[in-house]
Amino acid sequence: MKIWTVLRDPPAAGAWNMAVDEALLEEVHFLGPTLRLYTWSPATLSLGYFQAWEDRRLHPPSLSCPVVRRPTGGGAILHDAELTYALVLPAEDLWAKARERLYFAVHGAIASALRRWGVEATVYHPASPPSVYSGSDPQRRVEDQKERPERKPGIQSGFTSAEIGCTASGRNPRDLPFMCFGRRSCGDLLVGSVKIAGSAQRRTKTGILQHGSILLARSPFAPEFPGLAELTGLEISPDELADTLIEALADELGVKMQAGSLPSSALSRAQELLAAKYAHPHWTQRSALSERRTA
Repeated sequence: MKIWTVLRDPPAAGAWNMAVDEALLEEVHFLGPTLRLYTWSPATLSLGYFQAWEDRRLHPPSLSCPVVRRPTGGGAILHDAELTYALVLPAEDLWAKARERLYFAVHGAIASALRRWGVEATVYHPASPPSVYSGSDPQRRVEDQKERPERKPGIQSGFTSAEIGCTASGRNPRDLPFMCFGRRSCGDLLVGSVKIAGSAQRRTKTGILQHGSILLARSPFAPEFPGLAELTGLEISPDELADTLIEALADELGVKMQAGSLPSSALSRAQELLAAKYAHPHWTQRSALSERRTA
C-alpha cells in the first residue's frame, strides 16, 4: 500500500497558502504524494487563474478582504469559515493519470466523511440526477468511474486539459458567475441543492495539483453562500473535518496516510514564490487571460 504524506498547517495568509501549494507541486517528484489541509487568516478572496483583477468589484461583500490569485482556474472563492485541502501527485502516479477519477474520488471521500455526522451529500451531474455517495464500497466508486465514458480534454471545465473543476461545461468563463460557489460544475458536492465543496486542478509535466474548499459556515464576506452549519445545524470545526477526511481519503484512494512536515526544499521554494509571485501585484492584479494558459 502506498504511503502519502499528510501536512496539517496552521491558519495562514492567502499568498502563503498558494505559494506552498505551488511549491509542493514543483517538488512533487522528490516529495511524493502529499495531502495538505489548511485554513486561511485573514479571510481572503482567491481569484481563479484566468479571472480579471478588475472583476473583483463584482462581489461587494468581499471588497475589504485581501486578494490572492490561485494557480488553478475557476471562479473566485471567499476563504473564511471553511477547510481547504490540496493534493499533489507525481505524474506517474495512477491517480494522477486518471485526473477526472481523482476529482470524483476526492469529492466522494468528502461526502463519506460528512456522512459520519449524518450529512448526505450528492455529486452534481448536469445531465442526470446527482449521484449519492452513501458509504458504499470505495472500490466500487472507482470502478464506476472506469466505466464512465472518457470526456474530451477541456470539455468538463471549459479550460485547457491542464485545469478542470469549479466552472461550468462548455461556457466562456467571463459569462459565468464571478464566485465559484455560484457556479455548478460536474462533480461539485451539494447538500440539497446547495454547493458546499468545489475543486480545481492544475497539471504539469511532472505532477498534478488538486485543491478545493469545503464550506463549514456562512462568511460575512460572502453571505449569499450558506455552509454546513446553516444547512444542517452542525458546527463542525476544521480540525474535526480534517481528522475524518484523512481517514475517508485513505479508504477512498486505497493508500496509507502518514503525518509529516513541510520539507526544507519546499519551504525555501514557497518563500521564493511568495516574494516573486503570490505577494506581488503583477500576478494578482492582472487582467483576464484567455482560456489557454500562457504562464
